[in-house]
Amino acid sequence: MPTIEELDRIAISVRSHKLLDQLLKENPKLDAIMSNSKNDIEALVGVREWVLEEMKIQNPDALKYYRGEKNGHITFKSLKWRDYAAIRILDYIDHAGKEFPDLNLRGELAVSNPIKLIWLATVKGTGGAKPNFFEDMLHLFRQFSGKSERKIPSPNKVKEWMR
Repeated sequence: MPTIEELDRIAISVRSHKLLDQLLKENPKLDAIMSNSKNDIEALVGVREWVLEEMKIQNPDALKYYRGEKNGHITFKSLKWRDYAAIRILDYIDHAGKEFPDLNLRGELAVSNPIKLIWLATVKGTGGAKPNFFEDMLHLFRQFSGKSERKIPSPNKVKEWMR
């Protein structure tokens, strides 16, 4: 199993580059943060400040929910689709660098640090992130920016999936 340092030096694929370019084009603020950060820590701090500022403007209650200052069913129900994305991004940042057993890799430890992967790909063209990662980030940041809408499946569709 390659080390984290070895993985950080693996070039991303052409498809990953295309998806990264699309992600950065659709999110000029993210592009500026990644391009102007000297390292992955600056990128983490920059994205964190950006997301927190957006939450403060868009839905201060979501920020209070994230910080644990407000909780309960009513507060949870007040969260918007964009808030879920913001909380997910902040959760990625809060847990950056932590190791988790990956059941897809038979329990081998995997390190979670999506912002670092975006930074490495933007600045160095490395990090080894696969196209599926960039597709996920593209959808996450579309959700965060309000470009994608929540689509709740019908009860019949859920039953169909369950079959």
